Amino acid sequence: MIDEKRLLGTLHELLKINSPSKKERLLGEYIAGCLSNLGIETTIDNTSGTTGADIGNLIARVDGGLSGDPILFSAHLDTIESTQDLEIIEKDGRILSNGKSILGADDKAGLAIIIEMIETLKQSGLKHLPVELVFSVSEEIGLIGASALDFTKLRSRMGFCFDGGGDPSHLIMNSPTQETIEVSFRGKAVHAGVEPEKGANAIYAVAKAAADFPQGRLDEDTTANLGTISGGKATNIVADNAEYKAEVRGHDRLKLDATVQMIKQKAKQVAVDTKTQVDINQSTSFEGFTLNEDESVVKIAIDALKECGIKPAFTKSGGGSDANIFNQNGIKTLTLPMGAQKAHSKEEFVDIKNFTKAAQIAVKLVEAASAGQA
Repeated sequence: MIDEKRLLGTLHELLKINSPSKKERLLGEYIAGCLSNLGIETTIDNTSGTTGADIGNLIARVDGGLSGDPILFSAHLDTIESTQDLEIIEKDGRILSNGKSILGADDKAGLAIIIEMIETLKQSGLKHLPVELVFSVSEEIGLIGASALDFTKLRSRMGFCFDGGGDPSHLIMNSPTQETIEVSFRGKAVHAGVEPEKGANAIYAVAKAAADFPQGRLDEDTTANLGTISGGKATNIVADNAEYKAEVRGHDRLKLDATVQMIKQKAKQVAVDTKTQVDINQSTSFEGFTLNEDESVVKIAIDALKECGIKPAFTKSGGGSDANIFNQNGIKTLTLPMGAQKAHSKEEFVDIKNFTKAAQIAVKLVEAASAGQA
């Protein structure tokens, strides 16, 4: 059985360490120290040169006394923004910030759950399959750390990523593919007051394209978001450069591709209408995945939830996580809730009851995966 006081203490300590994307070193070193105290050696990989983070991904292996394929557990080190001004408040069964910053429970709650799981297993003396741990950097800015991993270093064929929100019953079976689109218009700069008719305004072109962008939830499978717009130098210059960056996510590849193509065609038409030139760059940020109920990783999760008295609910996510990268690389990985809600906002909070239940589920996942292996 997990130790709730210890679990909450670990979370508080993790929340105190500021770890925005690319600045995860202090948190990574703290977690490596926690694992060292448990007799677990942590490897820090050499991906920082690729990711731009000030530390590599943390990788560790826990021997449970049973032979067989390891089970992967994962959470990420970074937060979507700084928590430098964080003040932690605990009331009404919740842990939250005072509103000066985000709480950073995404994904420090996931980190705390996995650390508590390992401590519980060590304390119990339960024999179990080996456990591989991956704590990644810079997940929040494009799954960068996981994407840079050397997957030949991992032996796991299944995994659990504690990076979901909401009720602990939710098993995230589907995640979308994300396409990123950068559209740059090039116009002609002239003096805005002397001869504006001889110019071609790139900001105007971006504005026309943005006004016609298919924003928001387009259907049950597809979302699109216009993320940033930039351009121009001064009010008295007809802007010769401007751009927007956007994303489209989809569970249905055909719908996703059709939406991206529509956005490209509209941008090209705007360039014709405004007498500008347009460059369009498209890249896949991550590939989606779909898991089936009859897959081993899902069956184990169902058994673990039932052991905790929870009826599983099968859901799909509109967001991406490191699970996308693991699935892409042949490790069937399920995303599970870590007890936090309203991530990426200053209203973010941890529901202590759900958080504690998630830690119990983590232990039961190892037990369920190890059953019959003795």
